[in-house]
Amino acid sequence: MEPNHLILIQWAGRNCWWEAPFDFTVGEPGESATGLFSLERWIIRFRGVNDAIPELTTDRLVLEPLRVGHAVEMVSVLSDDALYEFIGGLPPTLEQLTERYEFQVAGNDVENEEWFNWILRLGRNGPVVGFVQATVIGLNADVAWVVGLKSQGRGIAVEASSRMITWFSDQGMSLFTAHIHPDHRASQGVAHSLDFDNSREVDEDGEEIWQLHNTAIGG
Repeated sequence: MEPNHLILIQWAGRNCWWEAPFDFTVGEPGESATGLFSLERWIIRFRGVNDAIPELTTDRLVLEPLRVGHAVEMVSVLSDDALYEFIGGLPPTLEQLTERYEFQVAGNDVENEEWFNWILRLGRNGPVVGFVQATVIGLNADVAWVVGLKSQGRGIAVEASSRMITWFSDQGMSLFTAHIHPDHRASQGVAHSLDFDNSREVDEDGEEIWQLHNTAIGG
């Protein structure tokens, strides 16, 4: 009997069968919002890039939408043990970072939650130096920044995060939050420079929750 949960996708000259986890009529992907989202996730994972996230630029930086291929350059940026003093974890291997980026690029299946990740590059053809990211739920964006040790102290985290926040503000975000270890003075300095305020609330990991309201849209 013919399987009725398989969809033939032609990509880069290859025929790829995708097994849908629900009833799905070939040629009418709009019939199921869940199906369309899952299909988009499959294609994004296959290609290794999410085209929905735009490239952003500043005077010094290019914020490149995360690609799986960035792992090759980023593994050395994230290789210093000191980076993990406050955020926890260990330097990833290339294999681990590739798997992480595959997961992040594909996004998650949680309804109304989106992931945005950018790799920071000095100039159009310069080296990568870190990343910024955000988890968006409704009109709230929870943001984070990491800059490699060799590039710290140059205002890169502030410059990149400011550009990211400006872009999200233009999309109508009303509240930004950042979770920062109470002893992480450098990250607190970045938050201050971005006009975040320490709410004095603490999350389940013991990190303080900093907030920035977008007053331009009544946040």
